[in-house]
Amino acid sequence: LDRLNMETIDVYLLHNPEYYLMWAEKQSVPKEEAMHTYYKRIKMAFAYLEKEVEKGRIQYYGISSNTFPVSNKLYTFTSLEKCLRIAEGVSPNHHFKVIQMPMNLIETGGMTEANQSGERTVVDLAKEKGLGVMINRPLNAIYRDQMLRLVDFDVERTYEQGLDIQFLLTPVVSDELRLMDDVLSGLELEEDAVAFLKSCFSIGDTLQTHWQALQGFSHWKEVSAVHLLPGIEKGIEMLMSLSQSPVIQEWVELYLSNIRVLFSELAMYYQWLSNQQVSWVHEGVFQADDDWHTGERMSHKAIRALRSTDGIDVVLVGMR
Repeated sequence: LDRLNMETIDVYLLHNPEYYLMWAEKQSVPKEEAMHTYYKRIKMAFAYLEKEVEKGRIQYYGISSNTFPVSNKLYTFTSLEKCLRIAEGVSPNHHFKVIQMPMNLIETGGMTEANQSGERTVVDLAKEKGLGVMINRPLNAIYRDQMLRLVDFDVERTYEQGLDIQFLLTPVVSDELRLMDDVLSGLELEEDAVAFLKSCFSIGDTLQTHWQALQGFSHWKEVSAVHLLPGIEKGIEMLMSLSQSPVIQEWVELYLSNIRVLFSELAMYYQWLSNQQVSWVHEGVFQADDDWHTGERMSHKAIRALRSTDGIDVVLVGMR
């Protein structure tokens, strides 16, 4: 409240309480025992949150759960019915009024999975009970254990064979070999230093082996930002601290130039790949509802479909 400079929070959500169930399943805790503990914890949380409502620090509370819309046979399923019964048991005038869950053009369980009694879906029950329904991940769909971005990238060329990528990898591999075999030969380095530099400048070799295994643009951004670029930065920092010789500086400039060209091409390739992966979704949108197929971009269609679905109140779109 201090950080928000507010006296009252409108809606306070318990965030992914099913993480406990994910842990319990990995620990082979019997499902019945895990469920007992899970809903006991939710009851304790609700009791506390009702006291916060009395103090005027929050108005309403709810749960954000990725497992509201999944099959009720799954170990990690979160039952909205049970949560409502708990809230009613805590207070006849309870303030459990909002739920949040993922839904998008591919993950439609909130509207299609009849996991509540009476063949009702989560959205059906929420609407019946007057709960606010917030949707997250409208543009990030998990499909066959991989993340698909429901967006269109502007890529003018095709990469059916991937030959351009292989061509651009060659000078980077050559640069890295020359560093190890030639450029560093004039420096008297400890074995640990050589090993460290080799680990930093093995991008070409690594990508030659793995570039075709990456799943799309989001995967590439993560791999390059978390694993590849930091290594290059550390390696260059160490090289420049060891020697300011023209040979070292020339090698660094050439290597960075080749890396920039390679990474730029890879980014376009993975954008093209991501477009191919979701191309079938466009046709599905057209078949579902003509009004959703307006010639707009994929992201617009994805949000339009959710916003025009009865029972959904808010669609949360993360921005970077």
